[in-house]
Amino acid sequence: MNQCRHYPEPSEEPIPFKLKKISERYMTDMNNRLKKDDLTYSQVTVLAFLEMRQEEKTSLKDVCEALHIAHPTGIGLIRRLSEKGLVESRVDPDNRRFRMITLTDTARRMLRDSFRHRKRLDQRLTEGLSGEETETLKRLLDRMYDNIKDETEEEQA
Repeated sequence: MNQCRHYPEPSEEPIPFKLKKISERYMTDMNNRLKKDDLTYSQVTVLAFLEMRQEEKTSLKDVCEALHIAHPTGIGLIRRLSEKGLVESRVDPDNRRFRMITLTDTARRMLRDSFRHRKRLDQRLTEGLSGEETETLKRLLDRMYDNIKDETEEEQA
């Protein structure tokens, strides 16, 4: 594992630094894999969210809130995905102010391939961990996120 030159031992690296290294490696691997389809990890995240909500009406606002991205970022992602023929945006006949965003069949096929790769990458990430250890790790990471989220929210209040 690459270690920061400021810390003589990996055990001395701060937890956020370790998480950042893992995240960057994961994102690099995913983005390299997605290049063949001319996609980015961010775009696939949008597609995966839309796939999860395929039975529900989904707006740009829903996408932005769920993925914690700014509205202009969401607009750009949806525009590029639309140009690639992966999403469609149309006015909701029941509420003309609401634009529904839906996946195309092409996007669904691409997602199946992307999910298989992500599953293999997730397995590599937890290689050597038991199922129980993996679940414990997820629970601890969620708790860490909640801890830092609560701290940030308190500071903003």
